Amino acid sequence: MDNHPLKRKSRTLPILISVALACAAIGTPLLLANDKRHLRALLDYFHIDWLHPKPPVEVAPDQKTERPQASQLPPIPARLVLHTLNDLPSAFVRQFRIPGQSLCDVFAQSGFIIAGSGWQASPYDANTFECLAEEMHEATDGTTDFASFFLDIKGAADGRVTSLRMKIASPATDEGKRMREQLDKALTLAAQQLRWTDLPQTIPAEDYDTDHFGMRVSIKREFSNQDRYNILIVPTDRTAELKRTRNFFDTAQWLVAAAPERDMPFRHQPAHKAAPG
Repeated sequence: MDNHPLKRKSRTLPILISVALACAAIGTPLLLANDKRHLRALLDYFHIDWLHPKPPVEVAPDQKTERPQASQLPPIPARLVLHTLNDLPSAFVRQFRIPGQSLCDVFAQSGFIIAGSGWQASPYDANTFECLAEEMHEATDGTTDFASFFLDIKGAADGRVTSLRMKIASPATDEGKRMREQLDKALTLAAQQLRWTDLPQTIPAEDYDTDHFGMRVSIKREFSNQDRYNILIVPTDRTAELKRTRNFFDTAQWLVAAAPERDMPFRHQPAHKAAPG
């Protein structure tokens, strides 16, 4: 029974394992000695390049491209993305088509007393331009009822007009009557230059306040003094359609245009071959 093959194999396996561990214990320090010289020689003999990593491939300087970081990329306005995805409704919109400088010159040529040099930057905000006209007459009968006319045209540095305001004080005096005539004259000029046929060209008998195509026109008496009038012409955004249309045509919100052709890289043109003689 002692010579059974299974029993012989069971006694041989531990001996083989012991011999393998002993060889590994002796061979490992030998292979790793002298900076792994023997191990390198053995691997080279069997053409194994585990210990010889390939050097990194360097890219030539002219082949390197710098990718802009995410923080350096300008954000895309949401309205541009929505415009490409949906057929969003718009609206007819009124705008001040005449530049501020031209409108200011029209009032100056019509006899209105323009302050300063006309259309100029506001002393309170360099990004706002305005044209001011003012006329005031003190009362001659010893009362405090003075007559006055005031005009204020505001806009941006590029000439766009953003609002037009007028105000008069017209007591029952000769000067007060003349200020009413000045206001009628100013309304007529505004209607002619803006070319809005529904804009009143004289002082209406009753308060007037309307909003047509996103442009509000208000001509009202002051509640505390019926001899004083306030006139306001200013754009409004009552609906999403009006606001969306104004944003679409607002050049301040447009993306930066590409560089002019003269600033583009030189494009090589192949030379034409001469025809054979």
